[in-house]
Amino acid sequence: MQRPTGIGTRLALIVLGAVFLALASPALIAFGQETTIKTVGPVVSLSCNPCHASIADNKIPGIKFSHASHILYECSGCHTKFPHQPEGTTIPNMKDCWNCHGLRHGPQGVLASGDCGVKCHLTTAKRRPKSHVPDWKNKPHVQPGVKELQTTCMRCHDRAWCDDCHLKDRIYWIPQQPYVYDPGYGCMACHGGYLPRLSGPVSGIDASAHRDTRCIDCHPDFKYTDAKDATPLWRVNAGQACQACHLTKKQTPAKLASVKAFEGSIHAKRLAEKNYKSATCASCHGGHNIERLSTPAAKRRIRLAGVQMCSDCHAGAVASYNDYWHGAAYKAGALDAPACWECHDGAHGTLPVKDPKSTASPERLGKTCGASGCHEGSDPDFAANGSSLIHRGVKIKTDNPLRKLLGAVLGFQ
Repeated sequence: MQRPTGIGTRLALIVLGAVFLALASPALIAFGQETTIKTVGPVVSLSCNPCHASIADNKIPGIKFSHASHILYECSGCHTKFPHQPEGTTIPNMKDCWNCHGLRHGPQGVLASGDCGVKCHLTTAKRRPKSHVPDWKNKPHVQPGVKELQTTCMRCHDRAWCDDCHLKDRIYWIPQQPYVYDPGYGCMACHGGYLPRLSGPVSGIDASAHRDTRCIDCHPDFKYTDAKDATPLWRVNAGQACQACHLTKKQTPAKLASVKAFEGSIHAKRLAEKNYKSATCASCHGGHNIERLSTPAAKRRIRLAGVQMCSDCHAGAVASYNDYWHGAAYKAGALDAPACWECHDGAHGTLPVKDPKSTASPERLGKTCGASGCHEGSDPDFAANGSSLIHRGVKIKTDNPLRKLLGAVLGFQ
């Protein structure tokens, strides 16, 4: 009987050593080398990890803060510029904190507590802003209250706070804007990051018609109050928010008329009945990338977008809109072929075809077909005979008995 040679043991040790070196080599190579940190460019976790690989609690006296509870967010969400500069290290200001704290994030509810005194600031020493001088309530707060009511004052206060003093002194002040905090473009702290972990970045706004519009104008349920939302669905609320701006006196008569027309449409009626699958403004116009219709090219694009706009809800009607002179020509990009809304009550006031007030109803179709530039001089009989071809042309051709006979003889379908 032979003694073990030890070859197997030595082989196992060699394999284990190779694995150890493979795993440890990055650390061994980096050991003793100088770490270079870029203080310019985007603030991303790759720039912070060399020093902050282990996220520890903040050590600023009087403030309770943990990086660990913010680990799901990008560094740039709080640090808008690289914090470590030759002149010293900067920390985010309170406005940056309020991008999330106190925010009711749609159906998610309160994203993070807005109770600064309990959650963050352990002392009252630094909680009073420098602008709040001892005689603050006498006069110094008046001008900031007019200019910064939403952007500064309402970050810490609410209407009840103001009324405590105003009503006691018989002051009845009605501001031009609501007592609601406005974070401006604070949403972009998360939704405009370079490497957003929670959702895709918001894009298209800079070139859109709403490039100067605040996020909360279109997203009214992302707010700093407990006011009731219009519906339980943020997409529907955003889709309906357009009227808040487009019903103001500052809007053009055409935009006012469009909103009024939509309010009487079948789409608005279904929404009022809590059928949230019905079309909102955003269903047709889109969201962040709504175009400015100031150029002929933009007007052409929206005119030819009928298939995209209507097909989500009316797939069958869009698919059957294939007759040679109307649907097929429109889908091929012919600018003189009718878009869906040219027959169906305009772009905003769509009604069911069975409604006698609809421009596509049997009662009014003759006049619709006879509009200037179309079949001028047509009458109800013309419309009745021709309307079946618009959406049923393919079926009529397929059901033609002569075509079926020829198909059977010649072998086509």
